Amino acid sequence: MKILAIDTSGDACGACVYDADAGRTLAIFNEIIGRGHAERLMDIISRVMKEAGVEHSGLDRVAVCTGPGSFTGIRVGVATARGFGLGLGIPVIGVSELDALMEDLRKTAGDDAETGVVLRTGRDEVYALFSIDTPFAAAGVPFVSGLDDLASGVSHLAGNLFLAGNAATDLAAAIGETDGAATISGQAETASLETIARIAAGRTATTERPEPLYLRKPDAKPQGGFAVQRA
Repeated sequence: MKILAIDTSGDACGACVYDADAGRTLAIFNEIIGRGHAERLMDIISRVMKEAGVEHSGLDRVAVCTGPGSFTGIRVGVATARGFGLGLGIPVIGVSELDALMEDLRKTAGDDAETGVVLRTGRDEVYALFSIDTPFAAAGVPFVSGLDDLASGVSHLAGNLFLAGNAATDLAAAIGETDGAATISGQAETASLETIARIAAGRTATTERPEPLYLRKPDAKPQGGFAVQRA
């Protein structure tokens, strides 16, 4: 099974071609661009397809990172993945960055460990996913929370908690101020394209289209007081 994986959810714009049967990445390219994902993504996809020696007709699935992350970036990646799926008549599988990081963390910490993934939002909040119930969400359900609130909510797990993600150190420090410490995984702070592709390979294909994962409500609000009176 050949899978094209796409990730435009953050500052990076990347794609890879993954051979699920062989369990290896055939080609991968990731570029830190900040903005401009729509302008770069197709060139990057063409590059990895050529390096992998795989024609579009040879793809069996498309995997896309659904976020959380940049509002515009996520939409670019998801829309592109849907386009490939529609044009090629193949399934498109959405995988969140939180799920991908959690998958790698389980390999480090073990299936029985209490684990959590936390990502910075650019504010005093974090996106989070835990393998156990927390005061904010059930196990396996992603959520957004203030860093200090989250630290207080999971401080009782200190000493038995394994963390990953680019806010893992921040959360561990906040927990350490109240009760013990958490273990920081040595894995990458962001999800790998290979992991996204591997998860997509193991999921059951459906006709449902992937949707962006937005955990925080939009900042923009409808203006009040300007409604036009209807007759």
